Amino acid sequence: MSRIFTIVHDSEWTGCEAVLKTTVELPDELVRSAKAHAVAQKITFRALVERGLRLAMQADQTNAKFVLRDASVRGGGLNPELKAED
Repeated sequence: MSRIFTIVHDSEWTGCEAVLKTTVELPDELVRSAKAHAVAQKITFRALVERGLRLAMQADQTNAKFVLRDASVRGGGLNPELKAED
């Protein structure tokens, strides 16, 4: 089962007094876990959701490529005893 939340945010339109709402449906277990986490961190559920959204968007914007570290070792190649037979 899931819960539906309505997120209220201020309009960015100049001179507009209207309030915009966004509805988000989340799994119950995620909501329970997130609320418990927010309590443990002494922050509001709203602050936790905002932080999570910002972190997710920041992670998506990073274009860092994965670089595999050089793990090669010096040596004389395979041990003759371990070479596969043809």
